[in-house]
Amino acid sequence: MSEADDLYREGVEAFRRGEDERSRELNVQSLSRARAAGDAAAVVKASMGLARLALRAGDLDRVHALVTEARAQAPVGAVEFEQANLGWVEINEGNLDAAEELIRGSLAGALGESAYGRAFGAIALARCAAERGDGDRARELLADADGELADAGLVLDPSDRPEYAKTVELAKA
Repeated sequence: MSEADDLYREGVEAFRRGEDERSRELNVQSLSRARAAGDAAAVVKASMGLARLALRAGDLDRVHALVTEARAQAPVGAVEFEQANLGWVEINEGNLDAAEELIRGSLAGALGESAYGRAFGAIALARCAAERGDGDRARELLADADGELADAGLVLDPSDRPEYAKTVELAKA
């Protein structure tokens, strides 16, 4: 592990504790060290850490810019998991077709390789269905997500819970 990777990991932990400013500091340091070392993978991680913070803050333009920049720097497939975050940006902007395309693409790659990723993707697709008024499909996808998490013994990351709760509410309508 490089110093940039260690800083990124600490930034994720701070993010999960809700310490956004500390997470931002750590991700900025990680990004700086990664760029100095020419470590493209670490640049992508740190950029995505900053994108998660921007998403939490509701700065969708910043999220889009960071994800786009990371994708341009990364080897093909390196940011598939984070592609789902951009899908959530598109959901929140009302661009459901674009969101589904991003999420399905991510599920076909790295996101689909983990139980959490499959659950996260199913929740996003459920949100798209709920936003379109298809409550039955949304509830089916939410049940799939709940099953993935339960089978793997996982729980939702605290930062993902608000979107999950909103999706559940929309699916009831």
